[in-house]
Amino acid sequence: GESVTLPFAAESPEQRLSEANLKALQGRWEKAREYVELLTLKMGALWQEFSSVDNPNAREAVRLAIAETFLKLQNAQEDEEKARQELEKYLGQMKKESAPSLWIR
Repeated sequence: GESVTLPFAAESPEQRLSEANLKALQGRWEKAREYVELLTLKMGALWQEFSSVDNPNAREAVRLAIAETFLKLQNAQEDEEKARQELEKYLGQMKKESAPSLWIR
C-alpha cells in the first residue's frame, strides 16, 4: 500500500538512538584527536631530549622511545581519520533521513 511519511511531533526512539550514536561517534573522534595531539607533543619533547643528550646509551633509549612513539602516532592518526570518516558518513545519513519526505511512496 501507499504510505505517507509525516514528521514526528515527539522524539521517536529512532531519533534518540541516532543522537546517542552521534554522541558516541563524536566522543570517539574527539578522544582519537586528543591522543594524536598528546603523541605529537610527546614526539616534540623526545626530539628535544634526543638533541640534548650526549651519553650514547641514553641517546639510544631516547631513539627507541621516538621510534615507538612514532608508530603509536601513525596508528593514532589512522584511528582519528577513521573516526572522522565514520562521523561524517553518519552525519550525511542523518541529513538524508531527516530531510522531509513530502512525496508518497
